Amino acid sequence: LLIITLSHWLGEPKNDLTADPSPSDHLNADQPATHKIWDEIASLKHLDNDKELLVDMIHMFQAEMSEMIVQLKSAENQKDLIELANIAHAIKGSVGHFCAEVISQKAASLENSARNQEAIDYLAITENLIGDLNRLMRTLNDYASAHPHQG
Repeated sequence: LLIITLSHWLGEPKNDLTADPSPSDHLNADQPATHKIWDEIASLKHLDNDKELLVDMIHMFQAEMSEMIVQLKSAENQKDLIELANIAHAIKGSVGHFCAEVISQKAASLENSARNQEAIDYLAITENLIGDLNRLMRTLNDYASAHPHQG
């Protein structure tokens, strides 16, 4: 539902993720996240500066992302690389609509590594991605709280 709604309003995410990231492209799971988590201006630009629509999208994103995180953890725990790749792909698309480039790139890298069955530390990479997703959800929640519907 979220991806369909977002695709209707935004079209496909505009990420340059055509290159296959290598395992070295994964950020170290021990590094603190110092990158910009999302781009409010770019997100609003895609929505003709409709803050109410952005807030609605944030609420849908949060509900669906919470479930995706559970599924991501489960796939990693079961060492199901196909499911891990599929969930990472879905995450990549979802966060792309919020112009969360670094998270999108991490999800793309995880997806490609899992699809290629690379010998990497999937637990650390998955935990790092989940940490960033939780940070994004908190940041988006703060944004939505600061921009309640006026109507």
